[in-house]
Amino acid sequence: MKKISILIFALTAFASYSFSQNNWVQKASLSATGRGFAVAFSLNDMGYIGSGVTGVSLDDFWEYDPADNTWRQVASIPSVRHYAYSFVIGDFAFVGGGINGTQSTSPISSFHKYDPSKNKWTAIKSLTKGLFGGRAFASGGKGYIVMGYNGTAYVKNFFEYDPNNDSWTQKTNFPGTARLNCSSFSIGNNSYVGLGFDGATYFDDFYCYNSDSDTWHQINSFPGGGVTAATAFSAGGKGYVGGGYDGADDLKGFYEYNSANDTWTIKKSYEGNAFRGGVAVTIKDKGYMGLGYFGTGPSMYDEWFMYEAGTNVGTNSIRQNLGISLFPNPAAGYCILNLCNPHHSTSRIALVNMSGQVILTKNISLESTKIQLDGIQTGNYVVQVWDGIRLLDQQKIVKQ
Repeated sequence: MKKISILIFALTAFASYSFSQNNWVQKASLSATGRGFAVAFSLNDMGYIGSGVTGVSLDDFWEYDPADNTWRQVASIPSVRHYAYSFVIGDFAFVGGGINGTQSTSPISSFHKYDPSKNKWTAIKSLTKGLFGGRAFASGGKGYIVMGYNGTAYVKNFFEYDPNNDSWTQKTNFPGTARLNCSSFSIGNNSYVGLGFDGATYFDDFYCYNSDSDTWHQINSFPGGGVTAATAFSAGGKGYVGGGYDGADDLKGFYEYNSANDTWTIKKSYEGNAFRGGVAVTIKDKGYMGLGYFGTGPSMYDEWFMYEAGTNVGTNSIRQNLGISLFPNPAAGYCILNLCNPHHSTSRIALVNMSGQVILTKNISLESTKIQLDGIQTGNYVVQVWDGIRLLDQQKIVKQ
């Protein structure tokens, strides 16, 4: 392998440099009580957030105008709820399901359509059985809801709503394990669903649904490990997932999914508080994310941030398949990094925690490198291989 000369950056400099092409911008906080497990959608270049829970379930809705960074209250949904579902078809938003307070054995089945031109909610056909805590999305002029809890069990049922005849039709069920608090985003006619919790397991798997063929297939797992109640959106043809809870901590880590090559990349961590149960919308191809809560107290948030993905074009955005292997994994004192397909200008590696923070860096010029892990806390990490500002490859490692 050709040896190269490089500058040795301090840890803080590397952290800033490696994340230089993406940024968070704080926006006006929600003009209402902070909350978790609300719903959010965008219509006519406006963002909408409503329902949710603060200790009691809510019914208020708010419109966000990104042009002047302001919020205004709009019509409330007809009944309080949180853990609800929402999707957008054409000029209308559809919101339904959920629970009222702690009544998890009696989930809500009603659904309503919101018309922003009239600032009015209208009842549509209800679900055949109440459901809460799954995800919803729209594709091809239809709305979809997937998974959740029906009052007695976690289910992986999958339903399609047709606004032309106001009807629900069951489609091919989610292929993974039934769960609560999964995450989803859409790219083109494909929608991606994963993560969540079934009362015992925090999931890291993700699946892609194509509405044209009514088929599911599994994609590469989420690199942040098993997480529930993470927040997701899509922008610029990529999917983004951030925050959530991993069974021990609320998180700020943020990840980008590229469907073109089925890869996940760690991006700059969310700059608000570590959170779970937040919301996100996409307005003019920019993502907005916030709200949610922290801990079991809990602390409810009203903060709101815009994510700027940056240019990320040309050769600086290309990832190579280096064929990373790490042994042992899990590891205690050290691990050996092997590159099966070495890159001639591979220059350094970084060990990154699940919040996106760079823990250590190391310059490399060989196919095999020893990474010392002494003094590093136990937990899940990602080993990244960088060439300048280009992330070439990455692999998850567990520190024992």
